[in-house]
Amino acid sequence: MKLSEKQCREICEKIKNPNRAENAENIGATLRVLRNSGFIERRKLSILLQSHLEFLFPIFRKNFEIPEIFLIELAEFDPANPILEICSNQEPSTSLIPQCFSAEFRAETGILRFSEFLSSWNLYRDEDAQKYYTVFEKYCRDLRDAEIFEDKKKWIGILADFWYSGFRMSNGLDIQKTQKMIGLFKNTCQQFFDIENRPLFIKRILKRIQEKKTTQIGYEPQIVAVLIDEFRKNIREKEFENELGEFWHQINSIKYDNIYNATSFYSALFILAKSQAIFKINKSLCSTVLNQIIEPIHQQIVDFKNLKKTEKEKDEADNLGEEMFEYLIFTLKDAQNYIRLFIE
Repeated sequence: MKLSEKQCREICEKIKNPNRAENAENIGATLRVLRNSGFIERRKLSILLQSHLEFLFPIFRKNFEIPEIFLIELAEFDPANPILEICSNQEPSTSLIPQCFSAEFRAETGILRFSEFLSSWNLYRDEDAQKYYTVFEKYCRDLRDAEIFEDKKKWIGILADFWYSGFRMSNGLDIQKTQKMIGLFKNTCQQFFDIENRPLFIKRILKRIQEKKTTQIGYEPQIVAVLIDEFRKNIREKEFENELGEFWHQINSIKYDNIYNATSFYSALFILAKSQAIFKINKSLCSTVLNQIIEPIHQQIVDFKNLKKTEKEKDEADNLGEEMFEYLIFTLKDAQNYIRLFIE
């Protein structure tokens, strides 16, 4: 039976507000009828679908069993929606992602939308993070073919947001997947960005971490340490040397109260300073780093160690890095010695 324009508009008005009594399969079928009728504006139908999606998604999060007819309508109106990618990943035999776009367009649009999707959640449940990580990994594989992306500079901000969202996801990942993610990040740095844009990319991610200090990142000190190490690897290149002063300014704004849990961060910081001194890069900056960054951290470490000595009871969870403390002291003194040799 063919519906009249009046009937279509009445149905459209009736389903305007999401209702728990309405399930996704019925909504999907109704939207298909309305779309095929040609009486309802496409933009209005898209808004209707999005409103129901936002209402139903907390329910879908439990198992992602979204009816196919609803997903097909979603693909019709919003082909870049991350939920399509997530559901396609859960059901590999079902192709919901349109293949008519260029590889660059699919990757750029998909990565932008997926970053927005991840940033909309303050905390991730473990089961959510596992599902999201698989899609995240898929986008990383798409980036391997760097030949399809000609304008790398425009990708600095896009991928910085993408990786920041990914690092936030580590709250719900185990250490093995987090380590794998870090490996993917290193590949992105080395393979995707040339020497001119690589330091800008690393700095942009560090800036995102600075800006969102109220949002916790799992293994944050370790992840920041990776950023520092990636920067240090190319410190002798002119492009990195030119950004070194601002990079130190960024590092200096990051503080961790528990030295034990942040030994990787502080060790990476000291090794960066040592490398700068060894390669004799910017004596004036090196002196500033020693006096305004390393020496205050040295005092912080001393104070922290004394505090721990006075505590009668130690919380084991708070002292995860205690066994690395001697190595931290070694890297600190090593950096101080090399810097003094350079500047004196």
